Amino acid sequence: MVVKGKSPLHQYAIGCVCNDKFNFSRVTQSDAESLNDGALKPEKWQRSGGYFKETGSRKEYEYTATLDNFMGRLIRKGRSHYQGNCATTVEAMAPVSDEASVDSFIRSIWDVRDVGAAPAAPAVSTAPATSAEARLATIKDLLDRKVITQQEYDERRRAILGSL
Repeated sequence: MVVKGKSPLHQYAIGCVCNDKFNFSRVTQSDAESLNDGALKPEKWQRSGGYFKETGSRKEYEYTATLDNFMGRLIRKGRSHYQGNCATTVEAMAPVSDEASVDSFIRSIWDVRDVGAAPAAPAVSTAPATSAEARLATIKDLLDRKVITQQEYDERRRAILGSL
């Protein structure tokens, strides 16, 4: 499933493949890189990073790639899980200048088989901020803890300053 973001350059995808004929628990780092390179079309995208992690029969591969074309420089990041007869992938693409939206999407999705792996709810006070300075400090704290993106921070900051 591909979901378009705020522009044609922003794309977010989640995919799952299950097949009784496959045993993804035997995937190696080389296999994961080959599968990823096939999807990236290496003649266009340049893989700039990859991390393979193995926990028992479960494998995970995180990757980053970039592409330079007439629209500018794009970044593509993803995370694939391989276990049993299923493989799932979460991927996002955006202009490099909006890498935070890619990271935010990737972090927002987790494998339901990971009991307790859901991102913790942010600890946000329900007491109203009494001053612009306090509200600015609150949103800065949320940004630092990566609860909100840089774009969300900038929008909220402008709104707070605009209300003065």
